[in-house]
Amino acid sequence: MATNVAIVDDRDPAIQYSLGWTNAGSFIEFAETTRWSAIPGSTASLTFTGTSVTVYGSVSSNPSSASLGFLVDSSLTGSYTPTPSGTGLFHQALWTSPTLSDSSHTLVITQTTAQASGVIFLDYIQYNMSPSAGGTTYFIDDRDPRIIYTPAWRQFGSENDFQHTSSESTNPGDSFSLEFEGTGISYYGGLTSSDAGFSIASILLDGGAPTIYTAPNILPATTNFLIFKSGQLSAGNHTLLVTSTSTHTIWADYFLVTPSPSTLTNTTAPNVSGYASASSPTVASSPIPKSKSTPIPVPGLVGGILGALVFAALLSLAALLLIRRRRRRARPALTALPEPDALTPYPYRITLTSISARSSYPYSVNPPSTQYFAPPIPVTHSRRASAKGRGGSEVEDTETVSSKPPREGREREESPPEYSVSV
Repeated sequence: MATNVAIVDDRDPAIQYSLGWTNAGSFIEFAETTRWSAIPGSTASLTFTGTSVTVYGSVSSNPSSASLGFLVDSSLTGSYTPTPSGTGLFHQALWTSPTLSDSSHTLVITQTTAQASGVIFLDYIQYNMSPSAGGTTYFIDDRDPRIIYTPAWRQFGSENDFQHTSSESTNPGDSFSLEFEGTGISYYGGLTSSDAGFSIASILLDGGAPTIYTAPNILPATTNFLIFKSGQLSAGNHTLLVTSTSTHTIWADYFLVTPSPSTLTNTTAPNVSGYASASSPTVASSPIPKSKSTPIPVPGLVGGILGALVFAALLSLAALLLIRRRRRRARPALTALPEPDALTPYPYRITLTSISARSSYPYSVNPPSTQYFAPPIPVTHSRRASAKGRGGSEVEDTETVSSKPPREGREREESPPEYSVSV
């Protein structure tokens, strides 16, 4: 039985960093990310459950005055000091521990010497997962014995490939299969510019509908490219089958598998979906098995809808009655009008009374009557004038005017008639 190898990216929160680390990365590196430190004594630590651990990183082309130290459980130690190579190194194994007991361990990485610019870049950490404990997302290289290739597949390798290995085929009908246990799988490989725009592979998962892989138009050639991502699968064993469909190159570099929940440990799983290149197009994944759902009973659904409609109608009726009741209370009482006179078409009885002997009004309703005014009350008015006489003395002149009643038998001057209206 093959041992699963857990992979932990440098950005995984399971790795605890001290101050002084700087983010970096390129498309060649795992998840396109790395970290480095220019401060001697800065540390990065990881607690895991496994039987061995390996630290991978990238190294600049002209390294000098830089080194890393490694410590497991405060007892096992190791170090890495790069040597000039003239070219940059990627996916470089910086240090591998000896065999460890099947238990929890803590790895501490220390920047022992450093330069102002980056020299050694921490990329990812791998450890052999304990069979009893399971682990986080695990890594399967293209050379893993669980992958079965047809004979025409060829093996290659370069500095840019993970584990410095890859496999390829240009023969239609060539295939490989991989059995794995988990809830998802991602398939990575290389991409060459001459294959852009061509459908070069058919991908099946558990014998389902095939997904046709068409190489995208990406220049220049690249590695670490996401070719296929399954999406969420049911927990258990699954089989991935990839078949070449043209004379264009189909590559295989590595696979990332998400284990079933029952096999997860306290190590935080990285975001697998983030490992695809930012320039990678979305690749159609195989259909995800749908869970069965219990149908809703139709009679119960109809009854619920009708009940809601009846309740809404009753509520509206109650609101209408309440509004009418309030309007009746607020309406003022009306006073009954008098009954109309039988002799006149108007709703009110009109009586016009003349108080003048004669009238110049255009019409008269009742016969005129002659009336006299009572004699007025005599009123005496006095006028007083003063003037200065001789010698400066004042002289007053007083005139009394008396209002007398008219002579007996004299009629009062006629005035326009006045009418009163009674209702």
